[in-house]
Amino acid sequence: MNEGPGGSAGFLTTNATKSQGYQQVRECLRVGKIAFGKKFFSNTLDDKAVAELQKELNAFSVIKEPPRTLGGKMRVFYSGKKAGGKDDLVMALLIAMVSLRRFYSDPRYSTLSVPVELPDGFDSMTDEQRAVYAETNRPLYRN
Repeated sequence: MNEGPGGSAGFLTTNATKSQGYQQVRECLRVGKIAFGKKFFSNTLDDKAVAELQKELNAFSVIKEPPRTLGGKMRVFYSGKKAGGKDDLVMALLIAMVSLRRFYSDPRYSTLSVPVELPDGFDSMTDEQRAVYAETNRPLYRN
């Protein structure tokens, strides 16, 4: 994505994008659109990846600080770093949520994406069948 400063490659995280991602993830978790898969994995966290993500999700919150001066504005921000915690996994999830929505709705990316049509019975396929389907139906981008 070209979301970095000056349109450079990357994703610029701002309070606004964190707010969008926070609201999207919270809503998806609430209605069951995000779930931890049976084969959730990590290259660095081994079998602790799900527990770490759950811990970070539980610690991630909206933090409101009162104004520092008379007539000042309340400061609102999003973080999971209270008491020395980390929020790297949650931030990756928030960025993924905002990026996906932006990728499929922003006209700047319309020439890159094509609708993905899933075959009948995709929901009842085994993981191996889905992997074969994904490998044989690779073209997700237009040239």
